[in-house]
Amino acid sequence: MISDLQYRKRNVKLLIVEDEEITILFYQQIFSKFINNLYFAKDGAQGIEFCKKIMPDVIISDINMPEINGIEMTKYLKSQPETEKIPVLLCSTLYKSEIVTDISCCDEYFSKPLTIDNVKSILNKYFVNQVCSRK
Repeated sequence: MISDLQYRKRNVKLLIVEDEEITILFYQQIFSKFINNLYFAKDGAQGIEFCKKIMPDVIISDINMPEINGIEMTKYLKSQPETEKIPVLLCSTLYKSEIVTDISCCDEYFSKPLTIDNVKSILNKYFVNQVCSRK
């Protein structure tokens, strides 16, 4: 399925909220092959600001970040009528069972590093559906 997407970039908006430069480069390298509109924020505060400006189709966010973490950002976005329906995918180097904070606010959780199967899942579940539902 991912090969079907390689030749047709998606005209959707993906906001990635991440503070680690190496992870940002990884996401950029992987997702730029499939998505035309990639946006990056360095922490949850900037993620909230960018989200309100660009209204992304999907947000992928780290959990552990300075200022406002990914969980706090997600809870805020899900509490706002204009952003509550935007899917938020949280990622962390911790396994889901190791996270002590409630992450039920997010739409999906992935352990880092993302695998190619995770990327396929994200693309097929969120972006193929987004493009189809906009027609």
